[in-house]
Amino acid sequence: MSQKQREEVLLQYFRTSQSVREVMLDIVDGSDLTPDEFVVLSVIGELRAVTPTELAERLGMPPTTISRYAARFVSEGLAVRAVNPSDGRSYFLEVTTQGRAVLSKIVPRLRRTNQQLAELMDVVAMSSALANFEEALGSVSNGATADV
Repeated sequence: MSQKQREEVLLQYFRTSQSVREVMLDIVDGSDLTPDEFVVLSVIGELRAVTPTELAERLGMPPTTISRYAARFVSEGLAVRAVNPSDGRSYFLEVTTQGRAVLSKIVPRLRRTNQQLAELMDVVAMSSALANFEEALGSVSNGATADV
């Protein structure tokens, strides 16, 4: 790998993330959810019941962002807050029937897109490479601005 290729890896990832964002906007089109909201709501649905703290950790998002999404989902009737019997200070988020109806319209689009990608590339290798990239970014991000 040349020096130029090494220097451009973050630029390439940025361009790729913009392309992913466009695809995700098409997937959620007509749902009144942003791509980020869809991901958060779908993870809540997948886990059935999850605390905001667990959700923030799983998604790598700030707890304040999760709280904002949770408030919107609850006010829109897409999720409910349920009592957490093991921790009275916390609560579980659960997707409602209405939230599942929204997800049931979007998830097939996501699955079709994932299937198309799987036909075009080795998605297992890509997933592994992205996990490695994320880990590497975590290792270097602390010193990324030290020389600025």
